[in-house]
Amino acid sequence: MAEVNKKDLDRIRTYVEGDFFYYDSVGSTNTEAMRHTDAKDKSLFIAEKQTNGRGRKNRSWEASSGGIYMTILLKPEKISGDISALTLAAGLAAARAIPDAMIKWPNDIILGEKKVAGILTETRIFGESCVIAVGIGINANNKAFSEDLEDKATSIYLYSGNVQDKASLISKVYCEFLELYEDFKSGFSKIREEYSKKCITLNREIVVIRGGKERVMYASSINEKGELLVVSDGKTEVINSGEVSVRGLLGYAK
Repeated sequence: MAEVNKKDLDRIRTYVEGDFFYYDSVGSTNTEAMRHTDAKDKSLFIAEKQTNGRGRKNRSWEASSGGIYMTILLKPEKISGDISALTLAAGLAAARAIPDAMIKWPNDIILGEKKVAGILTETRIFGESCVIAVGIGINANNKAFSEDLEDKATSIYLYSGNVQDKASLISKVYCEFLELYEDFKSGFSKIREEYSKKCITLNREIVVIRGGKERVMYASSINEKGELLVVSDGKTEVINSGEVSVRGLLGYAK
């Protein structure tokens, strides 16, 4: 389907535990969520189009026609030390919902060695409480990408040849995330095993890019905080997603 119609919105709404916001076009669903911090916990924001989508490290996200742009607003009663790993839980939710999908640490969703979805989590702290916007962008029915992305990005449609029911996919991702979020409240360790099985970054040599410098290292595992453990010259280092970028030896995901 090209767009979400009224019946689709009604279908999605039946799954939403908080408030539900739909936009024909918006700068960013994360931005809208942060403008509605008075909305209920687990509220859902979706848009047909985004004009100012963002990714990790404030990179732009190409929000072309056919994509899914959604944000889940969370209002936890207390601040967890593992908030940064919530992004990984969102990535796992998307990977659960998309057949054949895998994860490139920390939160890029991969189909056929190309990126099909991404996550951006933003937090605003108010004293002892906080509001979290979990943004999820999925290339669902996108038919083409700009020249600089066509070798790195794909859509579920391009990969499978099948037009996606966007309302069903949005609902699936939302429900999968809420299920993982309940487990996540006890810490990332509770979902680490499943995440690790889906993570194509592990058990291989990768390129770690930090401060413009590249190093070839072996990715061994994910720790209980969602950080990547890498080995070089017999020594283990802990890699935080906010510090570095990683890629395969032969390209973006390989």
